[in-house]
Amino acid sequence: MHLKRIKGIFGTKVTFTETTPFRSKKELFLANNENKQNFIEMLSRNMHSNGIETKHASSDADVLIAKTAVESVISHQTILLGSLVEGVINAGEKIITFLLIEGLDVLRYKKFANRVLTCKEVIQIHILLPTTETASYHSLRTYFQVQTWIGGEEIDPCDFGWLIVNGRLMPIKTKKQPAPQRLLSIIRCNCKTNCDTRRCTCKKHGLECNISCGECRGQSFMNSMHGDINLEAGELMFDSS
Repeated sequence: MHLKRIKGIFGTKVTFTETTPFRSKKELFLANNENKQNFIEMLSRNMHSNGIETKHASSDADVLIAKTAVESVISHQTILLGSLVEGVINAGEKIITFLLIEGLDVLRYKKFANRVLTCKEVIQIHILLPTTETASYHSLRTYFQVQTWIGGEEIDPCDFGWLIVNGRLMPIKTKKQPAPQRLLSIIRCNCKTNCDTRRCTCKKHGLECNISCGECRGQSFMNSMHGDINLEAGELMFDSS
């Protein structure tokens, strides 16, 4: 997912042309969805002008990539990069490994404890194993994706780990809080400006700003959901008070 790839980084919108000198970090530039889309469109135009066919995915790119590869085999010489069979075997081996030992939550705790003892920096939560709650939503999304690929039964994505926000499907990370409330009330920031850098205590610990924060009170537009998500109703509700 895009949210996981950018690791909480938010890039500034950049207006550019083919001759604009690039003076930014790639990660910051691509962290802005509009920058990424404009760059893809510019790259596509250049490839077309050089006789290279391109396709734009309206939803999941993996589906379009797989279908295009199958269609290409019929009429063109096609090169396979990476082995699907090997990927399936590796994934299966990992699943079996998890089944034979204590479980995700225990493994997650052990990995966290080990890093606390050996790491000299703040532990990044995204490098830990998922919780069983998070993994359950991932499994639901996986099933939904498989059904899409094979043309199986039509099912509602909102019943399988997705949520509609501003007309777009967004993954449900979890319905549980990231930590007990007594701990969340201790971790808070007191930023005088936007909470968009690692100087923000909440962002540094991988948490969204909350009502306990000294200045933003959980309303930071750089480190919050900008509203309350009603997971049961499957929609985004904004508090205008």
